[in-house]
Amino acid sequence: MQKLFVFLLFSFSLPFVNADLVINEIMYNPQGNDGGHEWIEIYNSGEEISLDNFTFFENNQPHRLNLAQGEDMIILEDEYFIIADNSETFLQDYENFEGTLLDSSFSLSNAGEYLSLRSPGGSVIDEIIYNSSWGNIENHTLELKNPSLDNNEGINWNSSLEEMGTPGVQNSIFTEMIQYNQEINLRYGWNLISSNVIPENLELENIFSSLVEQGYLEIVKDSQGRFYNPRTRFNNIPEWNPYEAYWVKLNWRSR
Repeated sequence: MQKLFVFLLFSFSLPFVNADLVINEIMYNPQGNDGGHEWIEIYNSGEEISLDNFTFFENNQPHRLNLAQGEDMIILEDEYFIIADNSETFLQDYENFEGTLLDSSFSLSNAGEYLSLRSPGGSVIDEIIYNSSWGNIENHTLELKNPSLDNNEGINWNSSLEEMGTPGVQNSIFTEMIQYNQEINLRYGWNLISSNVIPENLELENIFSSLVEQGYLEIVKDSQGRFYNPRTRFNNIPEWNPYEAYWVKLNWRSR
């Protein structure tokens, strides 16, 4: 029996978020006693913003922000601010830190929880539900790979390469490589495939277009029994889900 081996080429893009002020780094599990040693970093990619009367929410509990170090609470474009549970303890831990430091009072969960930064009027400027599974190494921070990425997607985070993180400077895992291709090897008959990254276009018609054009694709099924049949142009799978696996059946002859 003739065997068929073809490639399904996905063009992937890490999910972006359209926001200027983002939570960019989280020290949630420092070595030893967490009390007083926890902090988060925020980054501004847009126009300057005054953080006067802003509120930091941790586990839906509001916390005030007070200037502990720096000239004012205006975060400029391409600038990092640190929000520390205890500013004095933070400066003891990071003796060489010279950036702007805001003092607050909170306690971060080692498992993960909801965080947000809100304006004086209560509008959510940025929010995140972090999870320790994104990169769980004691005394290493969670770092966002690029501030332009969606910080609610675990794939966009990882543990800092440097112990105790990189407060006030570019993250140690920063990457500009945010788009790439992935090839999946398929053969005649049924194939079970999955991928944990997000395609640029989530529509199955777009993802499998090359196989349809070559006449290889017979059907795609998901775990809920929904399917995409290119011959009848029927598709009741809403969109590609990176957390699911899909059955893909190929014919061995192209048209």
